Amino acid sequence: MNLYRMFQTIVTDTAAKKLLGDLANAEMEHKMMLERALNDGTVDRVGGKENGAIITMTQGTQEGTPKKDSTPQDIMKFALQNEKNAYDLYHGLMEHYRGTSIESLFARLAEEEMKHRHILEEQYENQFMEWM
Repeated sequence: MNLYRMFQTIVTDTAAKKLLGDLANAEMEHKMMLERALNDGTVDRVGGKENGAIITMTQGTQEGTPKKDSTPQDIMKFALQNEKNAYDLYHGLMEHYRGTSIESLFARLAEEEMKHRHILEEQYENQFMEWM
């Protein structure tokens, strides 16, 4: 189950639910892009750098994991960190597969995660920083 969809079922705030739904939809698009690459055989035909480090999302639980009473601000903080983690993952994979046919896929996914983060940062500043 998509992480954002899971948290969408937990939170009660309507705005937080909508934000999580939008983020879940974007992540599903990324999943479909990766599945297409697997299905057309692109991934099977490429090799990465030898002895490359295993690249994973940030280990451990994230601080501020959404709960039932999470506010939109809590969700935004969680989503900002999650988008950074996803960018780090895709950027690392892009580096690992540099010079192969799949490099561009990971570059595109990393770029999209960075765009998501910038959108979230702008929304966060507009919604929550104006009061500070």
